[in-house]
Amino acid sequence: MWRRVWLDMRLIVRWLAAGLVTVTAFAGVTWLCGALVLANAIDDSAARWSVAGGLGVAVAALAALWGHSFAEGGKHSEGLSGSDAPGAGRQMDSGSGNTRNKISGGTFYGPVIQGRDHAGFGDVTGQTFGPSPQPPAQPSKESGTP
Repeated sequence: MWRRVWLDMRLIVRWLAAGLVTVTAFAGVTWLCGALVLANAIDDSAARWSVAGGLGVAVAALAALWGHSFAEGGKHSEGLSGSDAPGAGRQMDSGSGNTRNKISGGTFYGPVIQGRDHAGFGDVTGQTFGPSPQPPAQPSKESGTP
């Protein structure tokens, strides 16, 4: 039981560390670019901090990718054992064999256009589609028919 608690706590701490690194990367890069690097290059303060924020978001996204692999890195190798571990007792198929991928049935005449009211549009061959059909008439509420 204590081993499982320790593994859960370790995972939580790793996720918190990954989040802290991501926030720190965003704040650090944004401040460095806005206050120091771009101060002489861009005179307008709003434009400078917008660019700095964009760069901060880009670096934070990379830090978040690293953080995910850091946080989940030890979970699979230590948390699972025996038959629960990925790949335990199983061997990957190398692709040898007789694999077929045949699609049959259906009607495939041309491009599919999704949406409504496409009257007058043509396909790649110059053929135009007919007018869109009118919706069925709605029964009136006064007639009492459902």
